[in-house]
Amino acid sequence: MIHSSSVISKKAKIGKNVKIGPFCYVGDYVELHDDIELISNVHVEGNTIIGKETKIFPFASIGTSPQDLKYNNEPNSLVIGEKNIIREYVTINPGTIGGGGTATRPAWGKRRTTSTARSGTRTSCRGLQSWRPR
Repeated sequence: MIHSSSVISKKAKIGKNVKIGPFCYVGDYVELHDDIELISNVHVEGNTIIGKETKIFPFASIGTSPQDLKYNNEPNSLVIGEKNIIREYVTINPGTIGGGGTATRPAWGKRRTTSTARSGTRTSCRGLQSWRPR
C-alpha cells in the first residue's frame, strides 16, 4: 500500500507487502525489501538498501549525503539490515571513502535493533561505517 501523497521514484525497487504512509519520499536508487513500513514523512534516498521487516517512524532521514566535510560527492552506499526499528527524527547517512564508502546498520539474528534520537538533538552514528561482525 502506497499513500497517494507520497513520491516514489519509478527507479526504486519496492518489495512485497511494503507500506508507505503519507508524505514519504523514496529516491531513484533505493531498494526496500519485503514487509517494510514507512509510517509517514520519511525521506529515503541515495544508494540505500533497507532489509525486510524494518519499520521507520516519522521524520527519519535515511541515505542523504554524509555530514562529513571531507565528502566530495564520491560513490557511497547505505545498507540497513533486517528487522530494524528506526524511530522519529533519526538521520542515518551513508559512509565516506575514508570509512570504506559503505555504512551498515546490522541486524543480529532475530533480535531487533532500534535507532532513536532525542528531541532537540542530532544523533550521530560515527562508528556505523566501520562496523564489522566479530
